[in-house]
Amino acid sequence: MFFFKDMTFGVDSARVERLCRALVDEAKGLTWHAYTRMDLLDERRIGIYAESGCRLLQIGIETADEDIGRSMGKQVELGRAREIFNLMRKEGIIPGAHFILGLPGESAKSAFSTAVAAVRLDPGYASFNVFAARPGSKLRGSGRAAGGNSSAAGLAARFAYALFYLRPRKVLYLARNIRPKLCLASLREAARYFLCMPEISQGRASRKAARLKN
Repeated sequence: MFFFKDMTFGVDSARVERLCRALVDEAKGLTWHAYTRMDLLDERRIGIYAESGCRLLQIGIETADEDIGRSMGKQVELGRAREIFNLMRKEGIIPGAHFILGLPGESAKSAFSTAVAAVRLDPGYASFNVFAARPGSKLRGSGRAAGGNSSAAGLAARFAYALFYLRPRKVLYLARNIRPKLCLASLREAARYFLCMPEISQGRASRKAARLKN
């Protein structure tokens, strides 16, 4: 499978259509995946991608909180995402969704809403990331680089992963789509890592050792 590592694959519509037609004509059977944006997808484009061998498209949803999305310059369109994901599934393309937790201004309620939104959208896979502004970005220069409480965001990310991946529907999906042994091993690792929260245990141990030392 080829990975077109372009964060906005499809932004040049004429160019990407020429590429897809070439793949259909010259590389029958080749499969590929890419990152793209919601506003670059419609029924026609998804059909062209599927015909040319696309099997996975990764899209940044980021947050379910409209106010936070607006402050980040991101329009939150969960209804549109649901429609696009359904079109992708019909064409045999797995939707992948990326979310960010710990954005500036995010509350525990906002983080929970984002996790629940991920479950309701039910992409093939979801990635939950803790916010950190990139060097040189406007947020970095404004002093909002770390967002909210990073420890709380880490906990929220673990909760979101557990909520998304350890529910029966997703377990069955994974079992159908990957080797059963690998699926069970992955689920055991997810339960150990995301529910036991090793960093928290290590942090408690470090604080205890520091108290004893003092």
